[in-house]
Amino acid sequence: MTINLTEFIRWRDNLQRNVKDGRFKMTPMMKVTAIMQYGDDAFDELRIPRPVAAEGQLLIRNRATGVNNIDLMIRRGELAQAASLPFIPGVEGAGFVETVGAGVSEFEVGQRVMWFGPFTAGGYGQFVCIDARYVAPIGEEITFSAAAATPVAYVTAHHMHFNYGRLRAGSWVLVRSAAGGVGVAALQIARNAGFRAIALTDMRGETGWNCSRARRAASSSGALNKAAGISM
Repeated sequence: MTINLTEFIRWRDNLQRNVKDGRFKMTPMMKVTAIMQYGDDAFDELRIPRPVAAEGQLLIRNRATGVNNIDLMIRRGELAQAASLPFIPGVEGAGFVETVGAGVSEFEVGQRVMWFGPFTAGGYGQFVCIDARYVAPIGEEITFSAAAATPVAYVTAHHMHFNYGRLRAGSWVLVRSAAGGVGVAALQIARNAGFRAIALTDMRGETGWNCSRARRAASSSGALNKAAGISM
């Protein structure tokens, strides 16, 4: 979510005058954590109007928000043309349904959910409006923190397995960086789908790499090196 700071200040000043004069009631507000400048000391807290769920959307009260690569890239200024400052990052999260937009019947107010949105979703805010197609219910046993870290990694891994790779049960899968979020998701999905998985992780300071074979896959070290693209 991109904020025009000049327009925001003008809107705030006009609103304060109108409220003081009794012309209308205060618009519901929310707190957001926005990137105000690029670099280490990037964030500041702002108060902006709370979004309103449009048709097909849910207004979600966030309880946890994931941190992803794209958030870090925006913070470093690598996507300056697409994300002008101030900018509210956050593309995945979890919380309670606050408002159900018109045309949405599968969710109800107060329901625990996790969500996945575009890079302009504005997840570093108290509330976020998300298309109901990208929201999923979560059980009471799942923490909001765990749920908020799930959508990006698992949607990415699922896409790589089934849309890009078009794999079937019994297929071999080589997962590099298997200790990362997408790597862990890829291994779990592979196991549940009946794939035979080889996982590679980087053991810096020791051997340089380490592999573990899932489902007791029989493979010589030479074949494994060839599959991983490693020259010994």
